Amino acid sequence: MEWYHQWESEYRTHKEEHELGTEELDECLNCELCYPIVNEPIVFKKFWDALFKFEDAIIIYNDVTIKGVLDLLSMNNSEREDTIHKGKCRDIMDRITESIRYRIQPKIKEKGLRTIILVIVRDCIERNLGNEVFDRLIGNPELIEHKYILEDWDVERRFEKFWQWYRITSKEVGPLRVKMGAIKTFRELLYEEEGIAMNEEKVKELMSSIEYENINIENVHEYHKSMVQKIIRIFIDTRGFTKEPEDSESENSPASYELENSSEEELEIIIGDKSWKFSELERRTSSMDKDQLRYIWKIGIKLMIEMDILVTKMFIDKIQEIEEMDEREKESKIREWLEKETVICERCGNRRFEMDKADSECGECIKETRKNEQDELAELKDDLEKLGYEIDVSEIQRMKSFGVNNRIIITKEFVEEYMGMIDLEDKELRKEIYKWLNENTT
Repeated sequence: MEWYHQWESEYRTHKEEHELGTEELDECLNCELCYPIVNEPIVFKKFWDALFKFEDAIIIYNDVTIKGVLDLLSMNNSEREDTIHKGKCRDIMDRITESIRYRIQPKIKEKGLRTIILVIVRDCIERNLGNEVFDRLIGNPELIEHKYILEDWDVERRFEKFWQWYRITSKEVGPLRVKMGAIKTFRELLYEEEGIAMNEEKVKELMSSIEYENINIENVHEYHKSMVQKIIRIFIDTRGFTKEPEDSESENSPASYELENSSEEELEIIIGDKSWKFSELERRTSSMDKDQLRYIWKIGIKLMIEMDILVTKMFIDKIQEIEEMDEREKESKIREWLEKETVICERCGNRRFEMDKADSECGECIKETRKNEQDELAELKDDLEKLGYEIDVSEIQRMKSFGVNNRIIITKEFVEEYMGMIDLEDKELRKEIYKWLNENTT
């Protein structure tokens, strides 16, 4: 999730302001003190349990979360789908995702979490299709690869917008109808996001999946070359047809803009939390041929290879070693080299050279996880002290090892019960805690 670190930083600053007694506090949607839970409907519990199946990084919700879910349920489905990218539904889901506390950075992207929230509200709660949804989405290859999913209805709506734009922009050749496979190619291009700039062949595939009234025009080759760039630009400018292009009537509108208008040094592609800036690549790799730099930049974007890998001597040596091969062979060899020489951290998704292959996370992420865990334990200790209990961090870890979540740990009822059985052996204590949880939580 792209905003996790910013939200977490703002939360900690906000909590410090609470402790200092600051009178005028900035809004912090995930603050449980500003937004205490007033009422917790059963339907929300169903929503939360379903969301946890998709993203186990969620730990705490508050009144903003609950009200947001109830607001979504009060909308009809067509209104939700109409405003999922911009408007009422999007605003509500932004508040929901920001109001949740996460124990670590979620694996799913923020827009992926929004889609999952909509699916849970619509299919799991309103249509009572929970089992079907879990079977369809848990382990879904698109969700695993892209960290979000594109639903069929959303792809179709976006394609309608593309088709309206394309028929006007390509009126010289007169687009008539789409062939089989056009929607599939369009979907694949949506997943490319800004990376579409490096996949002209896929754009040409989309164009060839359309039937035209008139293909016998002058300079047809130049026309198609120009149209490829216009399609790339409209995809990027509208974020995959989820927003309207700005100032569409100006001469720099998506209909007339071509990538060649930007100088090479200014080119930067951003996908998620990764970026590839040509000028940075040029600065960090001295005495390299411009054509080689362009290839490294493009293959880095296509295969999602971090800039820190692209500029290493090992990688550049490999590029020079396979220079005489054709494009397909070069890409295959680079993939093999990446598989052999690097390891992908499961948490941050970045490639690393120096990482034990037995580990699933890189050193930086392990340090961050440990720090977050320590911060979380310290925060729980402070909250328990406010209730009047001096409990050691190791004892709080013991509570958590029994599966007790943070929200329950800091309740007076649970702490009183726990302190009465704290001297039991772990096996017996686990049974008593489970018994108490079953009797006292829903």
